[in-house]
Amino acid sequence: MALDRRANEDPIPESIRVEIIKGLWQCNTAGEHPIDIKRWDAFFSYYTAERKKAIAYSRGEYTTVRKHQDITAIANKLEGGCTKEEVTQSLLSLDTQQRSKEAKIRMVEGSLRLVARLISMVDIGPLPYCVQGRAPILWSNANSGLNSVLEEYFQKSSTSEQEIKFGEDFTAFNIQQFAGLQIQWTNNLANHLRVMDNDTTLCLFYHVTFLRHQNSAIFPEGLMEETLRTLALLFPRNDKNTRKWLLTDCFSTNNIFCLDMQILNGERVIGEQRRAETYEFWRDELLTLKEIFDKPRPTSLVHFWYDRRNKAQWYTFWIAVLILCLTIFFGLIQSIEDAQRRKALKELPKTLHESYDRILLRVVGFNAPIVVKTLQWFAFSTPYIEVDALLEAFSIDGEISIPDPEAQPTEEDLLTLCGSLIRKTNGHLELAHFTVLEYLKT
Repeated sequence: MALDRRANEDPIPESIRVEIIKGLWQCNTAGEHPIDIKRWDAFFSYYTAERKKAIAYSRGEYTTVRKHQDITAIANKLEGGCTKEEVTQSLLSLDTQQRSKEAKIRMVEGSLRLVARLISMVDIGPLPYCVQGRAPILWSNANSGLNSVLEEYFQKSSTSEQEIKFGEDFTAFNIQQFAGLQIQWTNNLANHLRVMDNDTTLCLFYHVTFLRHQNSAIFPEGLMEETLRTLALLFPRNDKNTRKWLLTDCFSTNNIFCLDMQILNGERVIGEQRRAETYEFWRDELLTLKEIFDKPRPTSLVHFWYDRRNKAQWYTFWIAVLILCLTIFFGLIQSIEDAQRRKALKELPKTLHESYDRILLRVVGFNAPIVVKTLQWFAFSTPYIEVDALLEAFSIDGEISIPDPEAQPTEEDLLTLCGSLIRKTNGHLELAHFTVLEYLKT
């Protein structure tokens, strides 16, 4: 028998996977739509993780499951409407090992919870080997079946029907971009559409293949179809941004997560199907998510940039950002200029003589003798010297060596080289101030 194989042996061949699916939910594959086992990879990733933890923990002391047929046998009883007490007594009668009654009950309880989790993909617990993100659903009433537990938890919304529609921009991609919510994929159907971590994380149940093949009586009628519709709402099949984002996120080199990619092949949600009143099980969660989506709290400038639903607000914000950046930029320039001015003021000469020293120190090369000779003539001659007379003196003075005879200084050259030490007045040159004469004679 295909299911007569140890449950902790890996990998599970495809033929046995098909038999497991048939055994868990009594699927009829003789019709027009046989099981496409490739699409069940995400579920078997969950199945493998759950059974391995159960069997490996304390060397199997918390479960009676040893083979795949043990799992399917319990699953058939749970789907058949048996109560917890009935399944417990049935399993206890099969246990022929010499164990204490307490140990037997513990192992049966662990088996019930394991199989309940596998066939419902809901955290039924608690289990000692599982770290729960939130409190699991308790199956405390021994006289109730698994269907009663799930029906009690997945109740229809009591929120009054509101005239609210979910627009075509209400997608998981936009929710992440605009509202700053991070998507956390979950194997727990009970966590679907749950907003956690101070409204920063959105949990999404992603097992589309599992949902599509459910006709089990353990679930409330209409729950599977409505869950599929919520996924089709958030992951529209023709939305390029959603498809690109999802493929990039799930097939990145550092992401080993096994996502059911059938999530991109949902039915199109149109017209009345977008009204909040058409969602009975997930209405409250969708309304909460829409409230966060409509009034986002962007956590970064990236979210502000992508959220362009309100054009006026978007342009106003970015114009304000531009003005702020320009203000800061010109403020920095002004600060630098002020610092340079303060430095220049500190370096100003303290006396006139120091100022004159600086003027002369700027004169270099063959121009230096011209400036020195000019100032000497002013120091030891009349206060006024005619321009022509001064230029003629340069032409006959043998002490000044000028490499190029055609490069004799002109009136403009003298005024430029001597800086503010001399000036031209009424056609003649003179010292700019009487302190210059004092400086030259010191």
